[in-house]
Amino acid sequence: MNISIVADTTFCKGFPAGYPFRVINFAKACERMGLGVQLFLCNRNFVTKKDILWLKKINPKIKFFLIPPNLFYKKSFFNNFLIRHKSEIVQFENPEFVINNLQVIAENQGKSIFILELHNLYYQLNRNTKEFQILETALHLVDYVICFSQFDGDKIAHDFKSSRQKIIISPLFVSCQDYKIYGPNLDKDNVLFIGNLFYKPNVEAANFLIKKVYPKLRKNFPTLHLHFVGNYPNKLFKKSTSWTFHGYVSGQKLDHILKETKICVAPLFSGYGARVKVLEYAAYSFPIVATSRAMNGFEKLSSVFIVSRFDFANQLAKYLRQHKLLVLAGSKNRKAVEKYYEAKKIMPKLINQIVYRPHSKLYPKLRTSFLIPPRSAKIYFPFWLKEERHNLKVLKSIYVIENGKVKKLSQ
Repeated sequence: MNISIVADTTFCKGFPAGYPFRVINFAKACERMGLGVQLFLCNRNFVTKKDILWLKKINPKIKFFLIPPNLFYKKSFFNNFLIRHKSEIVQFENPEFVINNLQVIAENQGKSIFILELHNLYYQLNRNTKEFQILETALHLVDYVICFSQFDGDKIAHDFKSSRQKIIISPLFVSCQDYKIYGPNLDKDNVLFIGNLFYKPNVEAANFLIKKVYPKLRKNFPTLHLHFVGNYPNKLFKKSTSWTFHGYVSGQKLDHILKETKICVAPLFSGYGARVKVLEYAAYSFPIVATSRAMNGFEKLSSVFIVSRFDFANQLAKYLRQHKLLVLAGSKNRKAVEKYYEAKKIMPKLINQIVYRPHSKLYPKLRTSFLIPPRSAKIYFPFWLKEERHNLKVLKSIYVIENGKVKKLSQ
Protein backbone atom coordinates (compact mmCIF):
# COMPACT_ATOMS: atom_id res chain seq x y z
CA MET A 1 0.00 0.00 0.00
CA ASN A 2 1.23 3.50 -0.87
CA ILE A 3 0.61 6.87 0.76
CA SER A 4 1.06 10.29 -0.83
CA ILE A 5 1.66 13.23 1.51
CA VAL A 6 1.03 16.72 0.15
CA ALA A 7 2.95 19.38 2.09
CA ASP A 8 3.74 23.05 1.64
CA THR A 9 6.24 24.23 4.21
CA THR A 10 9.81 25.44 4.51
CA PHE A 11 12.05 22.41 4.93
CA CYS A 12 15.44 23.43 6.28
CA LYS A 13 18.49 21.30 6.85
CA GLY A 14 18.82 21.08 10.59
CA PHE A 15 16.53 20.83 13.55
CA PRO A 16 12.92 20.34 12.33
CA ALA A 17 10.17 21.86 14.45
CA GLY A 18 6.41 22.19 14.23
CA TYR A 19 4.83 21.31 10.91
CA PRO A 20 8.07 20.06 9.20
CA PHE A 21 8.76 17.87 12.25
CA ARG A 22 5.42 16.09 11.91
CA VAL A 23 5.71 15.62 8.15
CA ILE A 24 9.20 14.12 8.42
CA ASN A 25 8.37 11.86 11.36
CA PHE A 26 5.08 10.68 9.86
CA ALA A 27 6.73 9.88 6.52
CA LYS A 28 9.55 7.94 8.18
CA ALA A 29 7.11 6.02 10.39
CA CYS A 30 4.94 5.09 7.38
CA GLU A 31 8.00 3.73 5.58
CA ARG A 32 9.03 1.72 8.63
CA MET A 33 5.51 0.30 8.69
CA GLY A 34 6.07 -1.04 5.19
CA LEU A 35 4.12 1.58 3.23
CA GLY A 36 5.45 3.10 0.05
CA VAL A 37 5.79 6.83 0.77
CA GLN A 38 5.63 9.72 -1.69
CA LEU A 39 6.11 13.23 -0.34
CA PHE A 40 4.95 16.05 -2.63
CA LEU A 41 6.76 19.11 -1.33
CA CYS A 42 6.32 22.69 -2.51
CA ASN A 43 9.76 24.19 -3.00
CA ARG A 44 9.93 27.24 -0.72
CA ASN A 45 13.66 27.48 -0.09
CA PHE A 46 15.82 25.24 -2.31
CA VAL A 47 17.83 27.48 -4.67
CA THR A 48 20.45 25.05 -6.04
CA LYS A 49 20.49 21.34 -6.72
CA LYS A 50 23.13 20.99 -4.00
CA ASP A 51 20.65 22.38 -1.45
CA ILE A 52 18.33 19.38 -1.80
CA LEU A 53 20.90 16.60 -1.39
CA TRP A 54 20.23 16.33 2.34
CA LEU A 55 16.60 15.28 1.71
CA LYS A 56 17.74 11.82 0.63
CA LYS A 57 19.43 11.40 4.02
CA ILE A 58 16.06 11.62 5.82
CA ASN A 59 15.20 8.18 4.49
CA PRO A 60 16.39 6.94 1.08
CA LYS A 61 13.23 4.82 0.71
CA ILE A 62 10.96 7.89 0.78
CA LYS A 63 10.29 9.35 -2.65
CA PHE A 64 10.36 13.15 -2.65
CA PHE A 65 8.84 15.29 -5.37
CA LEU A 66 10.16 18.85 -5.09
CA ILE A 67 7.83 21.14 -7.03
CA PRO A 68 8.21 24.91 -7.62
CA PRO A 69 5.34 27.10 -6.32
CA ASN A 70 4.17 28.17 -9.77
CA LEU A 71 3.35 24.51 -10.57
CA PHE A 72 2.35 23.41 -7.08
CA TYR A 73 -0.47 25.96 -7.17
CA LYS A 74 -1.38 25.46 -10.81
CA LYS A 75 -4.52 23.31 -10.60
CA SER A 76 -4.39 21.97 -14.14
CA PHE A 77 -0.85 20.75 -13.52
CA PHE A 78 -0.76 19.60 -9.91
CA ASN A 79 -4.07 17.70 -9.92
CA ASN A 80 -2.93 15.72 -12.95
CA PHE A 81 0.50 15.22 -11.38
CA LEU A 82 -1.10 13.69 -8.28
CA ILE A 83 -3.34 11.47 -10.40
CA ARG A 84 -0.35 10.28 -12.43
CA HIS A 85 1.49 9.32 -9.24
CA LYS A 86 -1.62 8.07 -7.44
CA SER A 87 -1.70 6.21 -4.13
CA GLU A 88 -4.26 4.29 -2.12
CA ILE A 89 -3.99 6.94 0.62
CA VAL A 90 -3.61 10.69 0.03
CA GLN A 91 -2.94 12.91 3.03
CA PHE A 92 -3.16 16.70 2.86
CA GLU A 93 -1.33 18.72 5.49
CA ASN A 94 -3.49 21.84 5.17
CA PRO A 95 -7.19 22.44 4.39
CA GLU A 96 -6.33 24.73 1.47
CA PHE A 97 -4.67 21.83 -0.35
CA VAL A 98 -7.85 19.76 -0.08
CA ILE A 99 -9.89 22.40 -1.92
CA ASN A 100 -7.16 23.04 -4.48
CA ASN A 101 -7.17 19.34 -5.38
CA LEU A 102 -10.90 18.87 -5.96
CA GLN A 103 -10.21 17.16 -9.28
CA VAL A 104 -8.14 14.43 -7.63
CA ILE A 105 -10.82 13.79 -5.01
CA ALA A 106 -13.65 13.82 -7.57
CA GLU A 107 -11.94 11.35 -9.90
CA ASN A 108 -10.87 8.94 -7.15
CA GLN A 109 -13.91 8.63 -4.89
CA GLY A 110 -13.98 5.09 -3.61
CA LYS A 111 -10.53 4.39 -5.07
CA SER A 112 -8.34 6.33 -2.64
CA ILE A 113 -8.68 7.34 1.00
CA PHE A 114 -8.36 11.10 1.51
CA ILE A 115 -7.14 12.52 4.80
CA LEU A 116 -6.69 16.00 6.25
CA GLU A 117 -4.17 16.26 9.06
CA LEU A 118 -4.75 19.29 11.27
CA HIS A 119 -1.53 20.69 12.67
CA ASN A 120 -3.20 23.68 14.22
CA LEU A 121 -6.78 24.87 14.73
CA TYR A 122 -5.95 28.32 13.41
CA TYR A 123 -9.48 29.32 12.39
CA GLN A 124 -11.46 31.93 14.28
CA LEU A 125 -14.69 30.67 15.79
CA ASN A 126 -16.87 32.69 13.47
CA ARG A 127 -18.73 31.17 10.57
CA ASN A 128 -18.21 34.30 8.48
CA THR A 129 -14.39 34.14 8.44
CA LYS A 130 -12.55 32.87 5.40
CA GLU A 131 -10.46 30.42 7.47
CA PHE A 132 -13.56 28.85 8.98
CA GLN A 133 -15.22 28.37 5.61
CA ILE A 134 -12.09 26.84 4.05
CA LEU A 135 -11.76 24.32 6.85
CA GLU A 136 -15.48 23.53 6.80
CA THR A 137 -15.36 22.75 3.07
CA ALA A 138 -12.20 20.65 3.45
CA LEU A 139 -13.75 18.60 6.26
CA HIS A 140 -16.65 17.64 3.99
CA LEU A 141 -14.34 16.59 1.15
CA VAL A 142 -12.05 14.18 3.01
CA ASP A 143 -12.73 10.73 4.41
CA TYR A 144 -10.92 11.37 7.68
CA VAL A 145 -9.41 14.20 9.68
CA ILE A 146 -6.49 13.48 12.02
CA CYS A 147 -6.24 15.56 15.21
CA PHE A 148 -3.39 15.30 17.69
CA SER A 149 -5.46 15.61 20.86
CA GLN A 150 -8.94 14.90 22.18
CA PHE A 151 -9.37 18.62 22.78
CA ASP A 152 -8.84 19.41 19.09
CA GLY A 153 -11.11 16.55 18.02
CA ASP A 154 -13.89 17.73 20.30
CA LYS A 155 -13.65 21.29 18.92
CA ILE A 156 -13.85 20.04 15.33
CA ALA A 157 -16.89 17.90 16.15
CA HIS A 158 -18.62 20.76 17.95
CA ASP A 159 -17.69 23.83 15.90
CA PHE A 160 -18.14 22.23 12.49
CA LYS A 161 -20.82 19.68 13.37
CA SER A 162 -18.45 17.13 11.87
CA SER A 163 -19.19 13.42 12.25
CA ARG A 164 -17.04 11.86 14.97
CA GLN A 165 -16.77 8.87 12.66
CA LYS A 166 -14.51 11.01 10.49
CA ILE A 167 -12.27 12.15 13.33
CA ILE A 168 -9.18 10.16 14.27
CA ILE A 169 -7.36 11.14 17.45
CA SER A 170 -3.71 10.19 17.14
CA PRO A 171 -1.04 11.92 19.22
CA LEU A 172 2.25 13.17 17.85
CA PHE A 173 4.99 10.59 18.15
CA VAL A 174 8.73 10.09 17.81
CA SER A 175 10.95 7.14 17.08
CA CYS A 176 13.07 7.03 20.23
CA GLN A 177 15.93 5.49 18.27
CA ASP A 178 16.34 8.92 16.67
CA TYR A 179 16.77 10.66 20.03
CA LYS A 180 19.92 10.49 22.10
CA ILE A 181 19.42 10.68 25.86
CA TYR A 182 20.96 13.86 27.26
CA GLY A 183 19.34 14.78 30.55
CA PRO A 184 20.04 17.97 32.50
CA ASN A 185 23.54 19.47 32.66
CA LEU A 186 23.59 20.41 36.32
CA ASP A 187 26.79 22.45 36.00
CA LYS A 188 25.09 25.05 33.81
CA ASP A 189 22.08 27.33 34.15
CA ASN A 190 21.09 27.11 30.49
CA VAL A 191 17.40 27.22 29.59
CA LEU A 192 16.25 25.93 26.19
CA PHE A 193 13.21 26.91 24.12
CA ILE A 194 12.53 25.21 20.76
CA GLY A 195 10.10 26.61 18.22
CA ASN A 196 9.50 28.47 14.98
CA LEU A 197 9.62 32.15 15.88
CA PHE A 198 7.54 33.16 12.89
CA TYR A 199 4.59 31.63 14.77
CA LYS A 200 2.84 34.15 17.02
CA PRO A 201 2.42 31.95 20.18
CA ASN A 202 6.16 31.17 20.07
CA VAL A 203 7.00 34.85 19.63
CA GLU A 204 4.88 35.61 22.70
CA ALA A 205 6.73 32.88 24.63
CA ALA A 206 10.17 34.18 23.64
CA ASN A 207 9.29 37.75 24.61
CA PHE A 208 7.86 36.49 27.89
CA LEU A 209 11.11 34.67 28.71
CA ILE A 210 13.25 37.67 27.82
CA LYS A 211 11.14 40.46 29.32
CA LYS A 212 9.35 38.81 32.25
CA VAL A 213 11.27 35.72 33.32
CA TYR A 214 14.94 36.58 32.81
CA PRO A 215 14.86 39.90 34.75
CA LYS A 216 13.50 38.08 37.82
CA LEU A 217 16.13 35.32 37.70
CA ARG A 218 19.35 37.09 36.69
CA LYS A 219 20.23 38.25 40.22
CA ASN A 220 20.15 34.77 41.79
CA PHE A 221 21.38 33.03 38.62
CA PRO A 222 24.13 35.30 37.20
CA THR A 223 25.20 32.72 34.58
CA LEU A 224 21.64 32.06 33.38
CA HIS A 225 21.44 31.94 29.60
CA LEU A 226 18.41 31.53 27.35
CA HIS A 227 18.85 29.47 24.17
CA PHE A 228 16.32 29.63 21.32
CA VAL A 229 16.44 26.98 18.59
CA GLY A 230 14.26 27.40 15.49
CA ASN A 231 13.73 29.69 12.55
CA TYR A 232 13.43 33.37 13.52
CA PRO A 233 13.11 36.82 11.92
CA ASN A 234 16.33 38.77 12.39
CA LYS A 235 14.67 42.10 13.23
CA LEU A 236 12.24 40.82 15.83
CA PHE A 237 14.48 40.36 18.87
CA LYS A 238 17.31 42.37 20.37
CA LYS A 239 20.71 40.73 20.63
CA SER A 240 22.18 40.15 24.06
CA THR A 241 24.94 38.30 25.88
CA SER A 242 22.19 36.77 28.05
CA TRP A 243 20.35 34.93 25.27
CA THR A 244 21.14 33.40 21.89
CA PHE A 245 18.98 32.80 18.82
CA HIS A 246 20.55 29.85 17.02
CA GLY A 247 18.11 29.42 14.15
CA TYR A 248 17.88 25.93 12.64
CA VAL A 249 20.83 23.85 13.80
CA SER A 250 21.89 20.23 13.44
CA GLY A 251 24.81 17.91 13.95
CA GLN A 252 27.58 18.99 16.29
CA LYS A 253 26.10 22.42 16.97
CA LEU A 254 22.77 20.96 18.11
CA ASP A 255 24.59 18.30 20.10
CA HIS A 256 26.60 21.00 21.88
CA ILE A 257 23.48 23.02 22.76
CA LEU A 258 21.69 19.96 24.14
CA LYS A 259 24.72 18.87 26.18
CA GLU A 260 24.81 22.32 27.80
CA THR A 261 21.07 22.46 28.61
CA LYS A 262 19.81 22.18 32.16
CA ILE A 263 16.06 22.64 31.74
CA CYS A 264 13.59 23.14 28.87
CA VAL A 265 10.61 25.46 28.88
CA ALA A 266 7.29 25.89 27.07
CA PRO A 267 5.55 29.05 28.33
CA LEU A 268 2.69 29.00 25.80
CA PHE A 269 -0.49 30.98 26.36
CA SER A 270 -2.35 30.93 23.04
CA GLY A 271 -2.87 28.90 19.89
CA TYR A 272 -4.14 25.38 19.32
CA GLY A 273 -2.62 22.14 18.17
CA ALA A 274 -0.09 19.86 19.83
CA ARG A 275 3.28 21.22 20.90
CA VAL A 276 6.14 19.37 19.24
CA LYS A 277 8.69 21.00 21.51
CA VAL A 278 7.30 19.30 24.64
CA LEU A 279 7.56 15.84 23.09
CA GLU A 280 11.12 16.43 21.91
CA TYR A 281 12.25 17.83 25.26
CA ALA A 282 10.93 14.67 26.90
CA ALA A 283 12.50 12.37 24.29
CA TYR A 284 15.89 13.93 25.06
CA SER A 285 15.26 13.19 28.77
CA PHE A 286 15.11 16.82 29.90
CA PRO A 287 13.08 18.22 32.79
CA ILE A 288 10.37 20.57 31.50
CA VAL A 289 8.60 23.61 32.90
CA ALA A 290 5.46 24.38 30.90
CA THR A 291 2.05 26.01 31.03
CA SER A 292 -1.07 23.85 30.83
CA ARG A 293 -1.74 25.21 27.31
CA ALA A 294 1.52 23.67 26.13
CA MET A 295 0.46 20.19 27.27
CA ASN A 296 -2.39 19.78 24.79
CA GLY A 297 -2.01 16.22 23.48
CA PHE A 298 0.70 15.22 25.96
CA GLU A 299 -1.33 14.65 29.09
CA LYS A 300 0.48 11.35 29.76
CA LEU A 301 3.76 13.18 30.34
CA SER A 302 2.91 13.34 34.02
CA SER A 303 6.36 14.43 35.24
CA VAL A 304 6.32 17.79 33.46
CA PHE A 305 6.26 20.74 35.88
CA ILE A 306 3.06 22.62 34.96
CA VAL A 307 2.96 26.20 36.22
CA SER A 308 0.89 29.33 35.65
CA ARG A 309 1.92 32.37 33.66
CA PHE A 310 2.00 34.54 36.77
CA ASP A 311 4.19 32.16 38.75
CA PHE A 312 6.39 30.92 35.89
CA ALA A 313 9.56 32.80 36.87
CA ASN A 314 9.36 31.85 40.56
CA GLN A 315 8.70 28.20 39.79
CA LEU A 316 11.49 28.03 37.23
CA ALA A 317 13.89 29.48 39.79
CA LYS A 318 12.77 26.86 42.32
CA TYR A 319 13.32 23.94 39.94
CA LEU A 320 16.70 25.21 38.75
CA ARG A 321 17.98 24.60 42.28
CA GLN A 322 16.54 21.08 42.74
CA HIS A 323 19.12 18.98 40.93
CA LYS A 324 17.97 15.54 42.04
CA LEU A 325 14.41 16.35 41.07
CA LEU A 326 15.53 17.55 37.64
CA VAL A 327 17.38 14.31 36.90
CA LEU A 328 14.43 12.21 38.08
CA ALA A 329 11.90 14.24 36.07
CA GLY A 330 14.01 14.03 32.92
CA SER A 331 14.32 10.27 33.24
CA LYS A 332 10.57 9.84 33.80
CA ASN A 333 9.80 12.05 30.80
CA ARG A 334 11.86 9.83 28.51
CA LYS A 335 10.23 6.67 29.86
CA ALA A 336 6.77 8.18 29.31
CA VAL A 337 7.66 8.93 25.69
CA GLU A 338 8.81 5.34 25.19
CA LYS A 339 5.59 4.05 26.73
CA TYR A 340 2.97 6.37 25.24
CA TYR A 341 4.43 8.33 22.28
CA GLU A 342 6.69 5.86 20.48
CA ALA A 343 6.01 5.53 16.74
CA LYS A 344 6.14 1.73 16.86
CA LYS A 345 3.16 1.73 19.22
CA ILE A 346 1.08 4.51 17.68
CA MET A 347 1.53 3.96 13.94
CA PRO A 348 -0.02 0.46 13.66
CA LYS A 349 -3.19 1.70 15.37
CA LEU A 350 -3.29 4.83 13.20
CA ILE A 351 -2.88 2.92 9.93
CA ASN A 352 -5.53 0.40 10.98
CA GLN A 353 -7.95 3.24 11.73
CA ILE A 354 -7.33 4.74 8.31
CA VAL A 355 -7.58 1.54 6.30
CA TYR A 356 -10.27 -0.37 8.20
CA ARG A 357 -12.40 2.39 9.76
CA PRO A 358 -16.03 2.07 8.52
CA HIS A 359 -17.23 4.85 6.21
CA SER A 360 -20.42 6.77 6.83
CA LYS A 361 -23.11 6.34 4.14
CA LEU A 362 -23.51 10.14 4.21
CA TYR A 363 -19.98 10.83 2.95
CA PRO A 364 -20.57 10.45 -0.83
CA LYS A 365 -23.68 12.67 -0.77
CA LEU A 366 -22.03 15.32 1.38
CA ARG A 367 -18.84 15.26 -0.66
CA THR A 368 -20.63 15.52 -4.00
CA SER A 369 -22.37 18.71 -2.91
CA PHE A 370 -18.95 20.29 -2.33
CA LEU A 371 -17.46 19.18 -5.66
CA ILE A 372 -19.24 21.84 -7.70
CA PRO A 373 -16.43 24.46 -8.08
CA PRO A 374 -14.81 24.16 -11.54
CA ARG A 375 -11.10 23.80 -12.18
CA SER A 376 -10.91 27.54 -12.77
CA ALA A 377 -12.09 28.23 -9.21
CA LYS A 378 -9.97 30.38 -6.92
CA ILE A 379 -6.62 29.04 -5.74
CA TYR A 380 -6.30 28.97 -1.94
CA PHE A 381 -2.96 29.68 -0.31
CA PRO A 382 -1.89 28.68 3.23
CA PHE A 383 -2.48 31.53 5.65
CA TRP A 384 1.13 31.50 6.88
CA LEU A 385 2.59 32.52 3.50
CA LYS A 386 2.24 36.13 4.62
CA GLU A 387 5.16 35.43 6.95
CA GLU A 388 7.35 35.49 3.82
CA ARG A 389 9.70 32.73 4.92
CA HIS A 390 10.14 31.45 1.38
CA ASN A 391 12.91 32.28 -1.09
CA LEU A 392 11.83 33.87 -4.38
CA LYS A 393 14.81 32.41 -6.29
CA VAL A 394 13.98 28.73 -5.85
CA LEU A 395 14.70 26.06 -8.47
CA LYS A 396 12.28 26.33 -11.37
CA SER A 397 12.29 22.64 -12.31
CA ILE A 398 10.68 19.59 -10.71
CA TYR A 399 13.05 17.22 -8.97
CA VAL A 400 12.52 13.71 -7.66
CA ILE A 401 14.73 12.35 -4.89
CA GLU A 402 14.61 8.54 -4.76
CA ASN A 403 16.98 5.75 -3.68
CA GLY A 404 19.74 8.23 -2.91
CA LYS A 405 19.56 9.88 -6.34
CA VAL A 406 18.31 13.28 -7.49
CA LYS A 407 16.73 13.58 -10.95
CA LYS A 408 15.14 16.46 -12.83
CA LEU A 409 11.69 15.67 -14.24
CA SER A 410 10.24 17.02 -17.42
CA GLN A 411 6.99 18.96 -16.90
